[in-house]
Amino acid sequence: MSTSKTLVWEEDWPSLRIDGKGVRNFLNGQVTSNLIDVKEGLVIRTCRLNVLGKLKSILEIRFNSNGADVVVLSGSLEDVYNDFEERIFPADRIDSLRRDKIRRLEIISKESIDIECQIFFSPFYHELFDDPRKMKIASKREVEIWRLKKALPIGKGEVDLDANPLELGLMNLVDLDKGCYVGQEVIAKLSRATFLRQEIRFWNSDQLVEEGSYLFDFSTKKNEIVKAGVVTSSLFLSKDLGSIGLAIVQRDYLEKGQLLLKDSLSIVNLVLPPK
Repeated sequence: MSTSKTLVWEEDWPSLRIDGKGVRNFLNGQVTSNLIDVKEGLVIRTCRLNVLGKLKSILEIRFNSNGADVVVLSGSLEDVYNDFEERIFPADRIDSLRRDKIRRLEIISKESIDIECQIFFSPFYHELFDDPRKMKIASKREVEIWRLKKALPIGKGEVDLDANPLELGLMNLVDLDKGCYVGQEVIAKLSRATFLRQEIRFWNSDQLVEEGSYLFDFSTKKNEIVKAGVVTSSLFLSKDLGSIGLAIVQRDYLEKGQLLLKDSLSIVNLVLPPK
């Protein structure tokens, strides 16, 4: 991998530290991924749902011999902590649960948004192929551009949505063959459905687009403008490049390719997120 084309996203993140012999089995019952055979030291990204199958948070988990570090990539640390605390019973063999903060590093690419995700928790420098200090530390703006193009739904606008992981493009974080976890029955039904009621989309526009703006389409049947979605994240690049961001779009308008901002009738171009 050429360091000249690689950016490193390095940042402190709120996390939980869980110790005990039963940590792996306990966490396996809380998230959408199968954690039983995950190797120690490997960081796995997964979803935590409510009983209705709606996304509550995106977590990243790294096991070691004593327990696990859990980074709360999206959602509330306190919500995760309180939820876990309520669900832990003596039979779970959990010795301790505490709030923490961890240094997290992810290798991202400036020129290719399809690079395989590579995530490390501190201490991580000895785990990389090369001296990471020779790599460029990405600015917050560079990280946000990468996040939006990857359609990674960790912005406040995505966190606040009443949406399930399939609608948010997180199917790769859901193991449909896995046994019981919170929200599993709902997700199993949704996975067999022929369509979703809404889906996340990356978008771009030559105009300034504010987060929370509604997107519209012109209905020839009703001969009027109808609401088709809402902007969940937005980043203004420049006057020449306009804005980019994420939006949740209703099923009937996913194939439109373009939607409108009602006040200005400016065009917003929709793009399928990378798989």
